[in-house]
Amino acid sequence: MVKFLKKYKYIITIIFVISTIITIIIAKNNLVMASEGSSYLVTDDLITKEEESTDENNDNEKENNNQTMYVEIKGAVQNPGVYPIEENNRVIDIIGAAGGLTENADLSVTNQARLLKDQDIIIIYTKEEVANCKQKATDSEQTQESNCSIYKPDINIDECPTPFPEEDNSNLDEQEPNTNEANIKININTATLEELTTLDGIGTTKAEAIINYRTEHGKFTNIEDLKNVSGIGESTYEKIKDHITT
Repeated sequence: MVKFLKKYKYIITIIFVISTIITIIIAKNNLVMASEGSSYLVTDDLITKEEESTDENNDNEKENNNQTMYVEIKGAVQNPGVYPIEENNRVIDIIGAAGGLTENADLSVTNQARLLKDQDIIIIYTKEEVANCKQKATDSEQTQESNCSIYKPDINIDECPTPFPEEDNSNLDEQEPNTNEANIKININTATLEELTTLDGIGTTKAEAIINYRTEHGKFTNIEDLKNVSGIGESTYEKIKDHITT
């Protein structure tokens, strides 16, 4: 046996070295594969967690988007109260949700197409309320900018617009200037400085020139003589000829 080992010791040594190298190579390959497998597991786990987080965020966003909004409707509807609404619902939708209108409802002052938002209050007026609002506007002689709302909450609602236009000529004489006053003309022979300056285009300088002219040359015989005054040209004369006399 000893002789055999001595005879083939080089061959045995070579075989041992080769076996050792092969064992080391196999061991390294196993370590690399194990490391890559672990990396895959970690990556897959991270992806799963990210997907779960995204799904949770989407669920929360959907929940927020689907949050119920509420609107109150009162007045001339069958069932006044608070009703849930959805996005893009309009006044006409909340009227339907409240069972529709009563017989004495008046929609002439209600914008049925208006979009609703959370916490709105919609008031449907009766015919009597609208008539009273009309009368109030008429009695007070209010203008378009005046306020004749029946309800005055501190939030946005449909209000009774004012005034309601009426064909009323009873106060026509009060609104139009007196015909006699409108036809009064300025006498250029006797008018004072202040009276002359009320004419269109006649300032203090031209008024003084008119007074000086009639002082030096005597009274104007006709209104066209006014064009002889310094500073009174054809354009000025055309502006005032219908408002002066001699």
